[in-house]
Amino acid sequence: MLSIHLQKEEPMPKAKVYIKRLVLNGPQLPEASVDFEKGVNLVIGPSNTGKSLIIDCINYIFSWLPKKNDPRFRLNDMYGYNSITLVLETEKGNVILNRIVGDSSITVSGTDPDYKPGKYSANHNAKKSLNALLLQLIGIDEPHDILASQAGNTNLLTWRGFLHMFLIRQAYVSREGSVLMNPEAGVNAATSSPAALLFLMSGKDAGAIEKEEDPKIKKAKKEAVMTYIRQNVDRLGKRQEELSKALGESPVEDLYQYISGIETELEKAQIAMAQAVSESKSFMDQIYALNSRIAECNTMHEEFANLMSEYSTDLERDVFRLEGAELFNALPEVHICPYCSSRIENPPVSYVDDAKANLAHAKSHISDLKTADTDVINKRNGLSQQVSSLVIKKADIDRHIDDVLKPRIVSLKQQIAQYRRAVELRNELETLRKEQVNYDAELFDRETEQEAKKKKYLIAEQFDYETIRSFEDKLISILTNCSFPGAESARFSMDAYDVQFGSRKKSSTMGGGYCGIINTMVALSLMEYLLESGTYAPGMMLVDSPLSQLSESEYISQAETIKDSFIHYLLYNKREGQIILVEQKDKMPEMIKSATLLEGIEVNVIEFTKNKEHGRYGLLPDVVD
Repeated sequence: MLSIHLQKEEPMPKAKVYIKRLVLNGPQLPEASVDFEKGVNLVIGPSNTGKSLIIDCINYIFSWLPKKNDPRFRLNDMYGYNSITLVLETEKGNVILNRIVGDSSITVSGTDPDYKPGKYSANHNAKKSLNALLLQLIGIDEPHDILASQAGNTNLLTWRGFLHMFLIRQAYVSREGSVLMNPEAGVNAATSSPAALLFLMSGKDAGAIEKEEDPKIKKAKKEAVMTYIRQNVDRLGKRQEELSKALGESPVEDLYQYISGIETELEKAQIAMAQAVSESKSFMDQIYALNSRIAECNTMHEEFANLMSEYSTDLERDVFRLEGAELFNALPEVHICPYCSSRIENPPVSYVDDAKANLAHAKSHISDLKTADTDVINKRNGLSQQVSSLVIKKADIDRHIDDVLKPRIVSLKQQIAQYRRAVELRNELETLRKEQVNYDAELFDRETEQEAKKKKYLIAEQFDYETIRSFEDKLISILTNCSFPGAESARFSMDAYDVQFGSRKKSSTMGGGYCGIINTMVALSLMEYLLESGTYAPGMMLVDSPLSQLSESEYISQAETIKDSFIHYLLYNKREGQIILVEQKDKMPEMIKSATLLEGIEVNVIEFTKNKEHGRYGLLPDVVD
């Protein structure tokens, strides 16, 4: 067996038994045997190589009592092989079952001390029936009666009462009815099969069923309510599919992580924006302050100009006085008044000295003012240069705000809005799923309601909704992993004990050719559910040709996807228990057809070639076409 390292999973209950070996013998004939492993076993090859015979032999040794001339009884033509031996591996050793074709007795031997050797009968009504031993293999140590009809009749729980759920023969694999219903139980299957299922899931037998009077229900009202519920189930299923397509593969956790990351970026951008705005304001404040100082310089310059004008006027006046004094002094001195001929005793005091002093003082002030005015002009020019530099810097940072920071903030806000919308869609999806659970629960209650005219003891009423819901979740998970269309709307109908897609039966979903693979997924879901959560788990599934009828031309691409995804799920999902799948090689995905592609995968491949020159021809040695 090839192996692969898989991710660690939560431990599941161990399967108590699995098929180790099948051996066929006949007088003077070479032994024919097939070895199996725990886990996945694939028996592949062309038609007429003995693949289905393997399933029939195992079914036969598990106490099958075929009717005379049953066309499905292939053991009539075994080319002289008449002895079937099945080796079962247990926790303490092995149990070996041997049955001669045509004989109802089965010989038990082996190394497990818990199982008594000897001859047992295939008839479960016999005093020493193999039934009790087979049930003991999965932990059912005491006999249990289960409900057998709506009239309240009971029957003994038997191995074959539920074997059909885990050993699916080719004749039944593609049937449109539920794979959980025993095809050989007749009219009582509608009660006995669900009763066996109930026991495996919960351990409830007939003793747990209370007798109740039939309630009177108005059929028309019930149907109206159920129609309304189914319409809502269909509506919710369609909306969930729409939302799932809109959301893609992103889980809620990623969306929240994205939003948190973008909000962090937005916060950084807003901080950068605030800093840039603050810096721009600071530049503006500096420009205002410098302009105020420039205005002061202009005022001082004007004041200096006014003062220099005044001093220049004074200077001109003093120059004029001095020039007049010089002209006056050039005149001849007169001591007699020309008008009155009086003698001039006190001539006027001279102002020349004062004028000279004022002139020197004015010149000094004008020189100081010119110097001060030059300083003011130089200071004003320096301040103007600072203003120009600050204006450029402010323009640069304002441009950065408008061209970089503002668009960045707008973009981040838009992204946050988009992701928050995705979260809203995800929340809506979760709300719809919860709403659908409520509708499913109500539909479950309606479907399991007792009808007075037909029912007295209804096995459906004994099922707990949480149990069915948990099994349903497992079924939906497998359908989803196997890429089956409409998995979102799938539910387990308590009317048919079968999967439905919305309100549609499985056969009407994609065609009858898909029943085989759907039935197999239902059986696989039950096997895994029982191993994880059930009370009793056979821990094995044998199925014959589940892929052979995947040939609906309208859905060829979907069929290939489903087939590949189904096989991938079997191979890459570790589980306790054993799966034996029989199929024609040409119906298998490409990876099964190539030993190279199977490297590293934990699977036991048994291939019949129908070629004497290559590999193993078939199950029976020396038997060729």
